[in-house]
Amino acid sequence: QDGEEIKVKYLGAEGIPNNFDGGKTEIIRYHLEIDGIVKYLDRYSRKLAKQMAEISDGEFIFIKRKGNKNQTEYFIRRNEE
Repeated sequence: QDGEEIKVKYLGAEGIPNNFDGGKTEIIRYHLEIDGIVKYLDRYSRKLAKQMAEISDGEFIFIKRKGNKNQTEYFIRRNEE
């Protein structure tokens, strides 16, 4: 939801075919652990990719979502605890 922020454990990322264009391009699938459950976040945002490139596998981070549908942006901040 808009404005929601969650704490996750970053497990890594991989490029996968984009199903919306028949696999002509790739999107990034982020592997995240949320409350002990592995979940995937598939995004093509370069802004998000740039932020996530600074995160190490196994690191806990906060992800904040802003906006809805195709206007959604994600913001990453490190867990300083």
